[in-house]
Amino acid sequence: MATGLKLLSRDSFTTVTSVSLDNVFSSSYKQYKIVTDVDSGNNENVLFRLRASGTDNSSGNYRRTYLVGTSTSVVGANESSQTVWSGFGRAESGVRQCNITEVLNPFQSTNTTAYSFFVPSASGNLEVISVAYDITVTTSYDGFTIAPGFSASTFSGTVQVYGYVI
Repeated sequence: MATGLKLLSRDSFTTVTSVSLDNVFSSSYKQYKIVTDVDSGNNENVLFRLRASGTDNSSGNYRRTYLVGTSTSVVGANESSQTVWSGFGRAESGVRQCNITEVLNPFQSTNTTAYSFFVPSASGNLEVISVAYDITVTTSYDGFTIAPGFSASTFSGTVQVYGYVI
């Protein structure tokens, strides 16, 4: 088998409150690339939850550390005991936001970690945002849900999931 990326799922969605993908993580791969391209009527962070057997893990065991760089400053923060991985890209009105995330070991019964990178450009301002994620439980996950703030707002776009063939 050749090495590289294998497309496992590509989904388009229009004006929805969330998108859940089940059975995209399996024992066939240990590392995944998730690419989202979204926009929304509201300016808000896209949120991410891992799923097992069709159910979101909404427990307070998500953590993240992030850095935001602009032309004049760099800020960061650490968050623990969260119910989602927030900052999984942005959904902004009229501005398509592409986010690339690497996820390691979601299906294995070990710690799942992830790294996300995106460059929002709302209002003509460029930012570089880098986020590291992990979850404090060793559950085997087979999917995930993304949503714009898990609020009543909607978003549209695409999500692609690739497995690394090593």
